[in-house]
Amino acid sequence: MIEAQQIFANALASSGLPAAVRLAVPTTQSLEEHSFDESYIAFLDDQIALNARGDAWTERLRQRRARLFAYCHRTLIRGRIVVDDREWSIEVDPEAGKVVHWETYD
Repeated sequence: MIEAQQIFANALASSGLPAAVRLAVPTTQSLEEHSFDESYIAFLDDQIALNARGDAWTERLRQRRARLFAYCHRTLIRGRIVVDDREWSIEVDPEAGKVVHWETYD
């Protein structure tokens, strides 16, 4: 996992995320390697169609789907960082060493 930690830290350092988030990498609360398949994309499609949690949530799901679709069946590194009572969920492509998606939760 040390390699994943270093990849995650390097990706955030060169990202356009706010400085406070980049500097908070040492406080990352969870870090995991994961992947997903077409069933997750289908799940997102279903949730988008239902619009069950309202327009703002549906737009969040649309953006997530658009940004993650190309990474189906590929390993990503997901980290969670809290800065100023806001949680950042950040996805990194370890092959490219780049942040590919992020979301915030208050």
